[in-house]
Amino acid sequence: PCHPSGNISYLIDSSKVENVLLIVLESFSAKTVGFISGEKYGSTPNLDAIMQAGIAYTNAYAASFRSDKGLLALTTGVPSGARQTLTNFPDKLANQPNIFKILNERYATSFYYGGNLEFANIKVLFQDAGMQMAESDFASENNNAWGVHDEVVFEQFTHDFLAEEKPQFKMMFSLSSHEPFDVPNFNRKEDPYLNSIAYTDSCLGVLMAKIRKSDKWANTLIILTADHGTIRPDKPAIYDASNFKIPLVITGGVVKRDTIISSVVSQMEIPATISQCALGIHPFEQNTLLKPSQRAFYSFYNGITYI
Repeated sequence: PCHPSGNISYLIDSSKVENVLLIVLESFSAKTVGFISGEKYGSTPNLDAIMQAGIAYTNAYAASFRSDKGLLALTTGVPSGARQTLTNFPDKLANQPNIFKILNERYATSFYYGGNLEFANIKVLFQDAGMQMAESDFASENNNAWGVHDEVVFEQFTHDFLAEEKPQFKMMFSLSSHEPFDVPNFNRKEDPYLNSIAYTDSCLGVLMAKIRKSDKWANTLIILTADHGTIRPDKPAIYDASNFKIPLVITGGVVKRDTIISSVVSQMEIPATISQCALGIHPFEQNTLLKPSQRAFYSFYNGITYI
């Protein structure tokens, strides 16, 4: 069923939430997701299947066009300007609510990334996580110029989640679908960008299958989205809304009914959503995704846009 707007909090059984997973997929433009945009560039059969069996948002937008700005939005709900971002001002960032800081009291929190946390100073966003795993923490040579490939990181993330007995909030940021789109032993698409998307999607399929079969599934809330979109593969004008449209789906055993939400929403509403579902409160200024704001804001290198 489609649900255009209004309060949809009844679609999630928050009383059952014991674990929350936030999985952020590098450069996953909505253009590549067949469920949202059709088969022309569709490269995500696993994500398509997930979106068919969850609360799928078909008009979700990233906050900007860079990873550091997207990660800022996903952890603090804070937007970025065209030329600057709050990660460069740690003293001001410290005054903003952070999802790790908020959930630490009740949940074992962690962040996983196959790359270097020094990149664009993103480490300041995750300093409150109870545990961090980055490039040097993975004992693997299966990597590219950016770091350890997704199959390694996804497997470690899944293993650790299933092994931990405490309530958890775990966030993971993928890497392999970043330029130069160098992925290991995977050739399903001629276009290198689309091939890298398909590779990461295959890793996601393995992760979700393992979690779905586990006894944790029934009490877990999972949010899947992207850090940002991209002008690839069709290369419209930089400011075009299609470049900022991203996949967004809420799934897991706590979701009561598969639903398509057509309202405009922003990735900046994800921290408030997690806090609301996990704790019953949130200190963020944004709406939650369970009461869609029907608006989104994004910045690019030379301007800002409101939808």
